[in-house]
Amino acid sequence: MSAAQGGGIPLTRWLCAAVFALAGSAQAQTIAVPPSASKPDMATLHYDLRPRQIAEGTWVIEGAVQDFSRANGCNIINTAFIATGAGVVVINTGPSRLYGEQQRRAIEGLTREPVQRVLEAFAQTQKGLIIPTYQGKRGHPIVLSGKYRQEVLALDRQQGLNLVTRGHPEDTLEIPLTDDRILQDMDYPEEYEAILQQWQQRTHSSEPTP
Repeated sequence: MSAAQGGGIPLTRWLCAAVFALAGSAQAQTIAVPPSASKPDMATLHYDLRPRQIAEGTWVIEGAVQDFSRANGCNIINTAFIATGAGVVVINTGPSRLYGEQQRRAIEGLTREPVQRVLEAFAQTQKGLIIPTYQGKRGHPIVLSGKYRQEVLALDRQQGLNLVTRGHPEDTLEIPLTDDRILQDMDYPEEYEAILQQWQQRTHSSEPTP
């Protein structure tokens, strides 16, 4: 039973709680942010995008840790993309059309999977809960605003995250997707291991041949 169906989700809930705990303490800590490795050349309108792999099938492209300026091409935005096995999900397409075009080429250099969907919903909407769906069924992963941190941490072991995600319909945006794997559960170690093996197989099969 998935989180969307109201089942108990101990591992998932505690992982979410850990994320919220870290998010809540971030303001009180000094975080060392590595400088961007890219060197944009605005004379040639080239952003010099350098995707950095942070997990299996997942890359981030880091923007400059600076204010907007002509020198950095206004590229102070972090973008990312995920090769799912059924296509690439792009999270944010950057500050300009040229960035988006160069981002697309960077993606094509790392995976043969086509770009299937771009998710900019959380940045563009005022909603605090972003939930993917497949044929009307809610799946994973979801995005929760930090304003729900205490509500999530207050859940006990017998309560699922569904109690929070179903409790704020006026603050929820559902995003239909075409991949039914978003409905898979990862509540227990054996489920995690099974999904990890599937992910590794898909990632390996999608790697471009040298």
